[in-house]
Amino acid sequence: MSLLNNYYTFYQLENLGKRYGKDLFKIQKYYLNKIKLPDVDKFSNKDKAKLEILGEKLSNQISNQEKTIIEISNVISNYSNISFEEINNSFKNLRNDRLGGNMSEINVVSLFSGGGEINGLCTTRIYNYEWSYYC
Repeated sequence: MSLLNNYYTFYQLENLGKRYGKDLFKIQKYYLNKIKLPDVDKFSNKDKAKLEILGEKLSNQISNQEKTIIEISNVISNYSNISFEEINNSFKNLRNDRLGGNMSEINVVSLFSGGGEINGLCTTRIYNYEWSYYC
């Protein structure tokens, strides 16, 4: 849950999604397969446990999820080639640009060294959106 609900993933979704008109944004299942994830084998046991707790906390929150998402993103930033501040600002720039401006640039491939991809997911929840599909 935490690996999908953070600014590193949100940034990639903003880059991969298709824009229709001013603020309509479409994300296809095959876009999820292109998301680069950090290599969780490199995470400390403490950080794995923290992400598990934060993911559970996020799944139970109805409002005020932003603080938890920031906490998750900060943990993941320890394993990223890009700082939390940079990815957070880049995501917000992309989102704002989608609503009327220019594109921001970060190479998605460079987000994580030796990370994986999302494969075989049947149901996932990313920042208040839930997708279910056949694997």
